[in-house]
Amino acid sequence: MLRVNGRTFYAILRDGSEKELFLFGPRSRVDFLDAKLKMIGIEGCKRVSDDDDGISIPLSRLSEEAPPGGCMIVLLHDDYFAAADLLEGMGYRPGWDFRWIKRYGMENLRTRYRFDPMLGFNTVGDEGTPGFFALGDPENRAAKRIVILGGSSTDPGSYLFRSWPEYLKDLLDEVGAASVVFNGAVTGYTSAQEALKLMRDVMALRPDVVVSLSGINNNHLVNKHPFYIDYNMKLGSYFASHEAPTVNMSRLLPFEALDYQAEGFDKYEWWLDHERAMRYFCELKGVRFFCFLQPNLMSKREEAILPEEREYLLNRSFMGRQGLTPQGYRDITRGFCDLLARTPGDGWLFDLTDIFDGEPRSVYEDGIHVNERGNELTAKAVFDCVSEALR
Repeated sequence: MLRVNGRTFYAILRDGSEKELFLFGPRSRVDFLDAKLKMIGIEGCKRVSDDDDGISIPLSRLSEEAPPGGCMIVLLHDDYFAAADLLEGMGYRPGWDFRWIKRYGMENLRTRYRFDPMLGFNTVGDEGTPGFFALGDPENRAAKRIVILGGSSTDPGSYLFRSWPEYLKDLLDEVGAASVVFNGAVTGYTSAQEALKLMRDVMALRPDVVVSLSGINNNHLVNKHPFYIDYNMKLGSYFASHEAPTVNMSRLLPFEALDYQAEGFDKYEWWLDHERAMRYFCELKGVRFFCFLQPNLMSKREEAILPEEREYLLNRSFMGRQGLTPQGYRDITRGFCDLLARTPGDGWLFDLTDIFDGEPRSVYEDGIHVNERGNELTAKAVFDCVSEALR
């Protein structure tokens, strides 16, 4: 059965108000979704089929009925990649002209990640720099070498539009600063994974500066242990002893997290402790380190929240992870901000939670992630804080 959550309905409603909707998939699924959309006032959706059934628009004639740029095609196929290949071959762009019902939004569904025994998973990265995407020429020894760490708000593969490190590279180019930016951020990473990646991988890139934009993912630590998150637990549970490449296969037991509460555990303090550890490690290697506490929708001042953002707050499924309510986000933000308010930054620790308060239009795609305008503003804020070190 085709299941559609409230967040998807919200996004389709937004798309349907701006573009003509075309439903592309098996007839039974198209009928089901069409009926549900009519319940929320979206009528007149056209149907697309990869065969001529006499009812739907044949795929071969789609560009006649819906030229790229003027429609939104909702993909109901289970095999997203095959259907996406067909549409891209016809000139349609993923995320702008078509989206997949299973992950309805602006996500970059072409992104690939790899299993990583220490970190749980990692980005594929560029050839020669696995886990990192390079902006600029990595072979330019005269260029300032900048490494960026963080989660999905920074991961270049999260969305189809430009990431904030790309805008940061533009700003450096504009002022004539020779630089190469290595984006090592990964969707879902906590500060613990950032710290591990820094110590294991980052120094091989010979960085001059390391920048971390993080915070919100530390809410997902499990068992009140600073190095375990639910992603690691899920990955570990997939492995069976007969599949593991080790001589002790018969002795290999399922992965298990330590079942105890770390002394003095506090998700906010642990975030800051990890950032301090990264800074100290960088100092040992002669590398400048800067940390930025990331914004989220509920970090805005109450009076700065826009009408369209209040609609997000009414739709809890739009706020991100299941069970995390707007008030939950507000509590998280207050915990981080209170921590920073009583912590001397000494020029390396910055709070960006209010950088979108004055924007006339919302930059948020959901409760955490921002659109391309938001990424542009984030890059400007980072650049303004530490431009001297980045040049």
